[in-house]
Amino acid sequence: MSRLSGRHPRMIYTLPVTVLIALWPSPAAFPQFYFVENAKERGIDFLQRNGSLEKEYIVEAKGAGVAVADVNGDGWDDIYLVNGAPLQGEGPDPQPRNQLFMNQGDGTFQDGTDASGLGDTGFGTGAYFADVDNDGDLDCYLTNYGPNQLYINDGQGHFAAVPDAGGAQNTGWSTGAAFADINGDGFLDLYVANYAIFSPEIAEKKGKLAPFHGHLAFIGPSSFEPADDNLFLNDGHGRFVDVSKARGIQSCPPGRGFTVLFTDLDDDGDLDIYVANDTTANHLFENDGKGYFEDIALLANAGLDENGEEQGGMGAAVRDVDGDLDLDIAVANYQDEYNILYRNDGRLQFTDASFVSGIAQGTRPYVSFGLLLEDFNNDSWDDMFISTGHVYPITDQLLDLFIGYAQYNLLFYNQGKGRFKNVSEHYGPVSSRKSVSRGCAAADFDRDGDLDIIINNLDSTPLFFENQSPSGNWLEVCVQDERGMPAYGARVQVNGESRSQIVELYSSASFLSQSSAALHFGLGKDQHIKSIQIRWPDGSQKEFKDIPINRRVIMRKNSGEVGYADGSGK
Repeated sequence: MSRLSGRHPRMIYTLPVTVLIALWPSPAAFPQFYFVENAKERGIDFLQRNGSLEKEYIVEAKGAGVAVADVNGDGWDDIYLVNGAPLQGEGPDPQPRNQLFMNQGDGTFQDGTDASGLGDTGFGTGAYFADVDNDGDLDCYLTNYGPNQLYINDGQGHFAAVPDAGGAQNTGWSTGAAFADINGDGFLDLYVANYAIFSPEIAEKKGKLAPFHGHLAFIGPSSFEPADDNLFLNDGHGRFVDVSKARGIQSCPPGRGFTVLFTDLDDDGDLDIYVANDTTANHLFENDGKGYFEDIALLANAGLDENGEEQGGMGAAVRDVDGDLDLDIAVANYQDEYNILYRNDGRLQFTDASFVSGIAQGTRPYVSFGLLLEDFNNDSWDDMFISTGHVYPITDQLLDLFIGYAQYNLLFYNQGKGRFKNVSEHYGPVSSRKSVSRGCAAADFDRDGDLDIIINNLDSTPLFFENQSPSGNWLEVCVQDERGMPAYGARVQVNGESRSQIVELYSSASFLSQSSAALHFGLGKDQHIKSIQIRWPDGSQKEFKDIPINRRVIMRKNSGEVGYADGSGK
């Protein structure tokens, strides 16, 4: 992540001026994206604190995510913001804690932290809602620097901490996590990414600070050994058993893990695992069909950049960006690297398409963290949003070398078939806002038919980017299990008039975050949906026809009926 991390120099890419001009259109050619920031006006009152403001240790600089989920089952997405904690000694008063903001049914929010019991005061990194005990309500799993926590929902909206996190209480530095049923028993299993073997004592023995362009800054990731990740099987009662070694997760060298995604990259009906790693090769664990895994990232060309080098992987997203009905992988990376797009060529083979797709252009000066692939203008093609911010506060004193600690968040417009344009200066008043951003998540919080963005910022207040873009037609699909819970791992194909789209339902997103479980499909000018095909996590399939557009529909396993979020019929 810097010279302090012991990285090798990177190749610098240059293009002829004529090519650069062709790649960068005039402002009149940009699509009409328009976002405004109004977190405070919506009732989101939160201050993130992550250790010291000076950032003397690497763990203080990484920040945290944000989870979006319909916590109380009223059909409106709520927001759970993850907080840090003092690393040593006493911290600020009041003590930092996670906070839950309940959607009031109109896209405004009220603090529900005390009533829910989810005001965790650990050194938080990520949060993930899932029904771990199969009782028909969402529970909450938290990753921390320190003991992870599992909170069980009592069915009345109150959460209670489970001792030992139900068997999944790592005590090191956990980061990303994801839920999915990997062995077909109907219970959600859990993958937990761990970053490094770190403590302040270890850092101080290694020198704690090191020279950084004439200043001192915390020592980087290469100073700390990577930590093994964990795979936990759910026993059916909300308890977890560590099967990391037996199932192949620890049969490869560990990485400094961040974002985790369960995803069927080879479309063979079982879920593989992708992990974005920092300064180590990313993992791609292929599922053998029985819930046993092998890391094939290097064989699949999905672990390194096109020069065969490791990158500083932070956030990740998996979507079909080019419309060929297979899933591509995007990873947000560190400064002086480029954000990467691994194009799926089929048969678990990928190509680095970062430059030819356009997503690499203009990203090298930034430290990219959260990454979302979503259709923000409803034209039926997934765009890319990236939350950014440096890790070293001292960069504000080195503006001849860096663009600063706080940075502009980025938006890339998908023009169709995975050809992106950087429109970061042209997506509304938010284009001019700088922040030290980390995790982000997407949802249609106000149910007006387009996706908004919530961003958790390091040592600051969050940003709520309300989407006011002129947009096309749309559809949202809530794909649920028999109990009405998100059917994580389901694959949905929407067949419109102009093209077909596939999206999988993930329990994780962006950087240490979770987006809405309502899958959003932009339809452009299409007025009719031919059919919707769902492949459930157990492999069974269902087709629905004659689905109205510009609606949120509910499709529940083992039900032949289509539900509507407003309770009405067609």
